[in-house]
Amino acid sequence: MTDDWQALSLALLGGFAERPMWQGLLRELARRFGADHVHLTFDPPTGGGPAMAFSHGTPGLDGQVLALTLTGAELGLWRGNPAFPPEAQRRLDALKPLLDAGVALLLDQAEVLREQGILGAAAEAGDLAVLALDPAGQLLYANPLARALLARQDGLSLHHGRIACTDPRTTARLIELVRHFAGEQRATSTRGLFAPLALPRADHGASLTVLVRPGPAYEPVNEPLQRSAILIVRDPARRSSLSPETLAELFELTPAEAALASELAKGLTLDDAAAALDISRNTARSQLQAVFRKTGVARQSELALLLLGSVASLSG
Repeated sequence: MTDDWQALSLALLGGFAERPMWQGLLRELARRFGADHVHLTFDPPTGGGPAMAFSHGTPGLDGQVLALTLTGAELGLWRGNPAFPPEAQRRLDALKPLLDAGVALLLDQAEVLREQGILGAAAEAGDLAVLALDPAGQLLYANPLARALLARQDGLSLHHGRIACTDPRTTARLIELVRHFAGEQRATSTRGLFAPLALPRADHGASLTVLVRPGPAYEPVNEPLQRSAILIVRDPARRSSLSPETLAELFELTPAEAALASELAKGLTLDDAAAALDISRNTARSQLQAVFRKTGVARQSELALLLLGSVASLSG
């Protein structure tokens, strides 16, 4: 039994780094119990739907099944002829504390990964570039928008892995803030701690706008694995493209009205929007009045603020 625990403990812990997870554990269970198929199915979510499951091997139609009910999951081992030896179920039952602990850790990790995915999707939808830096300014993480921004080397770039701005003075100030806020990292939330900074561009266009914040909360550990600061970057020159289909659905606009509203939200004048849509100014004016009536605003500036402040700006 000690051999079972030692080998399966190593496989269980190593399985958290595997993709798909826990294949080594299932293979080890199959080997130690002589099973042809092993499956681990987690409790189905509230409201039905498929549950998360891992499996190894190929099940057959006839044979014997060993089952173990865990806290939050069900483990099953299947074997054709010959049948499992008489002591197999007892050996499997003895592993319940170990496997229960593993299931709890896996579910906790799955929840963390889900939260990361949600936060990442929210950041992408909000047109935000997000970077994590160590206290010296070395890049630890960059989301896809941030990687694209760094690749353009337009106001923000990497030099030997270290963050750099267009001019040395701004770079020095940014590194100073990064070092400070990395030191402000706490076990729990640091909401409200930040410093704004504008990063000039080489072409003297609109500066990048940046918030420098402490790295993420690191509870339940006492100290972070590595101290970090987070940069949240938004490019004022990046125009949100509002989907006409989304605007039509949100504000009950006709396709033509939604197309005009989408052009106006880009900052175009009515004449420029009419030209872009290849319609007359009179037609554009008539459509604009309908858009005003349906959205409850009376000026183009108010319309642009309304549209850009809606979830349509997150759907691109």
